[in-house]
Amino acid sequence: MTSGETVFATETSAQQSALRLACDDFRDEAEEKGWVAKATSFFGFASRLINGDRDEDKAKDNHDYAELIGAQTAAPNSVFERISADADAARYGLVRVTGTATSILAGSENSANRSDVMSYESALLSAQKSHRAFARAADLAAMRAGGVPQETETALSSLANEIDAARDTADVLAERYASLNTLSAS
Repeated sequence: MTSGETVFATETSAQQSALRLACDDFRDEAEEKGWVAKATSFFGFASRLINGDRDEDKAKDNHDYAELIGAQTAAPNSVFERISADADAARYGLVRVTGTATSILAGSENSANRSDVMSYESALLSAQKSHRAFARAADLAAMRAGGVPQETETALSSLANEIDAARDTADVLAERYASLNTLSAS
């Protein structure tokens, strides 16, 4: 290996570590702010990725957030303000994570690994669960308020759009990893 290759390998590794750190930070924020339930074991995560969320998992995630913010008991205006702020914060966090993934994809053709793909998909799953929890809490508060304010609808739609864009990035990241795996096997 030449010294140029050493520098390149170090830079790629640092970027990949940056993606995993960004994903970890996003998932931690979602858990700490109560958007999603605390993560289960690796096997629980793998089961959710492969089999999807079970109905009781969805209900638990939604109920915990709605209860945390008082979706059925607090003043509807304050509930909607909280949901809007949390949806905006989740969108911003997902934008940061996706930006890091995009910078890895824009780099070398050899710059995606399994850990990156799994970390990114885990962050995406947290964003999806957060959106579901926000939407459910908004629906609960709307029953008492006669509807969801436009600001909250906009925040939820913006997060949904960012999740859709992140899915596309996840697909490209997974394809890059698969193509590298195919190349190394040949």
